Amino acid sequence: MKCLLALGLTSGDEVAVALTGSNPGANLAVLAACQTLGIKANTICAVSSTWWGANNPRFTWVDMQSELAKTGLITAVPVAASLGGMDDNATGLSSAGRIELKSAVERNSMALLSGASADQSGRVWWTAFKNALKRQKYAAYINVGEGVASTGHSENGRLLAEGLHRRLPSVNWPARGALHLAAAEGVPVIHFFDPTRIARGHGLGAPKIPLAEPGIGDVFTTTRYDVRVAAVALLAALGTLFALVRIDAKYFRLADAGVDPETLL
Repeated sequence: MKCLLALGLTSGDEVAVALTGSNPGANLAVLAACQTLGIKANTICAVSSTWWGANNPRFTWVDMQSELAKTGLITAVPVAASLGGMDDNATGLSSAGRIELKSAVERNSMALLSGASADQSGRVWWTAFKNALKRQKYAAYINVGEGVASTGHSENGRLLAEGLHRRLPSVNWPARGALHLAAAEGVPVIHFFDPTRIARGHGLGAPKIPLAEPGIGDVFTTTRYDVRVAAVALLAALGTLFALVRIDAKYFRLADAGVDPETLL
């Protein structure tokens, strides 16, 4: 929400939101922020998911978004969906997996986007976004996750820092996706690529294996040391060490002067 407020977005503004099935929590956070500010979120989702994402083939992210829309909790507008994965066409997945992804798109009455390559898919995504626009220009393009149609290449997500970019940095991008096409048209980009990096940056820790029980973990409690106590202990240790050095030096001087060592004890 901080990035949205920094752009001065208000109720009625429209944003393009690129989602994937890999980060349902981040997806929900972004859509909730838009909902709170009255911003219309037009979404396209790469349905496939990584290991910890929305990987239930009968309850993908597009199913979750539809259920949230039915209850009125989220009013984001699903523009379309794609299979996701390599080249955004589920390359590497089994035929059964691709069938499941297509079924998820169909049962949620969404248009299925596809391209022969990640580069082409990026152009298809941006065209679909613009066709759904009711205004002259999007107020922002929000990327969540590492969908290649949006980022253009998996490395691009790491090359681009998290957060708001009014202009993209001059980088030798391996490829370009819908995110770059939006930026080329003067649309500010908000990038949320790595939830773990974001969580650590805000002092929330990171997921651990095995998963902690509910209510336990860095989000709820953390171990920190009191710097004041450490400083006092350090000063005491240094003072003691200094005193011992002074005493040892005195004994050595007496010994050098010929004093019997037995009398020094």
